[in-house]
Amino acid sequence: MREKLAVALLALVLEVVAPCRAQDTFRSEAGLSYSNFKGNDLTRISAGVDGTYYFDPLPLHPADTPYDQVQFVERVGSVSANAAWTSTDIEGQERLSNGYDYGAAVQFARPDTVLRAAASAEVLNQGKSRSNGVDIETETKAYQLSVGAYVAKATSVDLNFSRSTTTASSSAGIPDITVDGIALVGQHLEPLAVSGHVFFTARAAQFTIRSEGSSDQKNRDLQVQAVYYPTKLFGLKAGLGIDRGDNDSLEGQTLLLGLKTFFTPAVSLSLDFQSFYAKAAGKDTDLVMLRGAMRF
Repeated sequence: MREKLAVALLALVLEVVAPCRAQDTFRSEAGLSYSNFKGNDLTRISAGVDGTYYFDPLPLHPADTPYDQVQFVERVGSVSANAAWTSTDIEGQERLSNGYDYGAAVQFARPDTVLRAAASAEVLNQGKSRSNGVDIETETKAYQLSVGAYVAKATSVDLNFSRSTTTASSSAGIPDITVDGIALVGQHLEPLAVSGHVFFTARAAQFTIRSEGSSDQKNRDLQVQAVYYPTKLFGLKAGLGIDRGDNDSLEGQTLLLGLKTFFTPAVSLSLDFQSFYAKAAGKDTDLVMLRGAMRF
């Protein structure tokens, strides 16, 4: 039985991959992901799936563009969705159930216009846990809207608006926390004189944190990131973020490292590491993310 199942799965994979090798364009992408988040008293693992449909065909073998940036350069919109299973363990709390994470996003872009826009919504449920006989279930709902334009062939500037609300359902009387953000984001793909490309991203943001019974807090965040593509199939990522403001638990520096490689024009794998070095003691966090994807 197992041998028959393995043969059937192999046949299905070959049936899907073979057309991808022959065709010159793709219209969709599907991915599988895994992440591991660790804090001082919290560990969360997540496994999920995602899918994207592009409104126009994209070249599977772009002439002079890194495969990872083909949508940005070609100015093509898309709609995407994701869903994940999560398991969270908090020190001093008994985990009663696992959580979930799901969301959707739509992006507008056209080759014949400089305008850009995007909207997304996501729900993250941490699952149910028990502390000192009290059951707690935490859920965060997040929304984002962005408008912007291409100011050059491979250069864009966007203004982002975001809001997230975290609610804890328990008899402990934990107040809701709302975070409103506004950010200015610039992106640019630069071809190098010798060979390869570099993709730059710069982001300046301000967040306002509101909670019942507490005064509003404001934090400012600056992030810069670069991806070096020595070839169209491979990219190395490095980034740095700095946060300062009223909320001590958010103040600190974030270091980001990653890589992404395409084994074929249709199959890719990415690995990212993110470390937050908090100003406050005991607030450091580490995040590892792994994702494999296929284009159709």
